Amino acid sequence: MGTRPNLSRRTFLKYAGLTAAGATLAACAPQATPVPPTAVPPTAVPPTAAPAAAPAGLVVKAVTNTTKKPEEITICHGTALRGVGYFTGIEEGMKAAGKRYGCKIVLGGSTTLDIPAQQAEMETWVNQGVDAIAFLAFDPASLTPTINKGVAKGIPMITYDSDAIKSDRQVFNCQANDIEQAEAQLDELARQMGGKGKWAFLVGWFTQELKMVQYEHMKKYAAQKYPDMQFTEILECKGDQALINQQTRDLLTKYPDLKGIVSNDGSGPGSIATTLRDMGLAGKVGVTGLTVPSVAYDLVKSGVLPAFFIWDVFALGYRNVAIAWELIHGKDITRDTKLPISDTQDEPADVREDLVDPKKLDIVLGKPLRIDKDNIDKYNYF
Repeated sequence: MGTRPNLSRRTFLKYAGLTAAGATLAACAPQATPVPPTAVPPTAVPPTAAPAAAPAGLVVKAVTNTTKKPEEITICHGTALRGVGYFTGIEEGMKAAGKRYGCKIVLGGSTTLDIPAQQAEMETWVNQGVDAIAFLAFDPASLTPTINKGVAKGIPMITYDSDAIKSDRQVFNCQANDIEQAEAQLDELARQMGGKGKWAFLVGWFTQELKMVQYEHMKKYAAQKYPDMQFTEILECKGDQALINQQTRDLLTKYPDLKGIVSNDGSGPGSIATTLRDMGLAGKVGVTGLTVPSVAYDLVKSGVLPAFFIWDVFALGYRNVAIAWELIHGKDITRDTKLPISDTQDEPADVREDLVDPKKLDIVLGKPLRIDKDNIDKYNYF
């Protein structure tokens, strides 16, 4: 693996881990206890056997077959926000892959959320004819014309974390399948609830397409696998810590026998867990969902937040470059393709049909990574 970056930890991590609508995942939690990073970042994606057989035609087609020398190749990273741990982890993965391949990695974005600046920067890169762009689509609608222009010019346009499904992008570098994310979170909630009782769901924004895909599947999955669990309602928390605090209290007032709350908004699990602790209900009401290790560290170590889910952001960034490298060197990507996710580990490309539009293709990094007090020290670098 590449050397682990010494990343800062933040009490207020905003705009990370987004989904197709380009809305933000804001993670809020008490200050994480610093944990010295080890020499190498652990890989969140365990070695796997080759993916199961899939329908024919799952091929991410090569875009061009460059004759450039490695040092002449430029791969850009487009985001509307830099400087928080999540995106720094992505950048570190891309930089490590750039060293492996010997190419130039350009890291874009500003330190404040600036969607127009992202669009303008990507437009500049497209006009310059860079070799590939990997980007997180905060606002898919505004980026789609630029994405399509890049595709028309023969530039691999690779979305990650937040897709632009209505664009012509070649592939979505998917962190973890949304159905599998939904089931992992619900299974964890059921474990904490003993498989019975009332539960509620907090989403960031109702407009987040893939977050809502998770929610809808979670309800169906719970009804089928855990018939003694009763769903109550979904609330829109908008990544607002104060609002989540109030919503948690309101839910417990409305449903005094509520046994669990799950949230796939990054601010959700930590804020819910903190409120439950303050109400003396930690361990009595289950809580889980999606957040990041650094901001949830103290809550997990104290047992207030028993477990949550995320993925290896270093590996996701590394694979942005690996995917681009294949597509600009005339190599189609199929399930037989091995893609590096670190300096020492390759994984089969888990090519799948997109959940929203089956005509589009995703490459799934791996299973959702469950973080608890026993393994959080390994991943507390973003």
